[in-house]
Amino acid sequence: MTPLWQVLMLISPIMESEFKSTLKDIERAKADEEGMSFEAEIVEIITKTIKEEKMDFILTRDVSNVLNEGRTERSKVSDMLVASRIKRLGFKKTRDTTTRRQGFTIRPELLEKLQTRFGLEKWVLSPETQKQKEFDYTKEEKEDDKVW
Repeated sequence: MTPLWQVLMLISPIMESEFKSTLKDIERAKADEEGMSFEAEIVEIITKTIKEEKMDFILTRDVSNVLNEGRTERSKVSDMLVASRIKRLGFKKTRDTTTRRQGFTIRPELLEKLQTRFGLEKWVLSPETQKQKEFDYTKEEKEDDKVW
């Protein structure tokens, strides 16, 4: 947005604050939309499952079963679609050694980054404790705290 901002500064410098607030509104809307995406739903399910079972492995079937709860037959998602989305999120595909069923190894660091990306901070798992973490203040609020 730098070229657009530069043009605005040449034409009407008075509008700078309005321009910045409009950009913030657009960023918030984008973040809200991303937080309601299919991938965000998958990350939330993975987080809840990992938190309950205290494991670093999740079966694709488990995620798709939770996703399909309450859906009509027509809107159910396949295991293949879920597996491709989980892989796209960055998790490594593996097989369960006992049942030979397909799943993914969950790295807490990656899961934490995804939770932050999708606005699921209240579910963030700390790699050491695997417990629910308190909501983290946004960068702006932290900067405001420095003033006081």
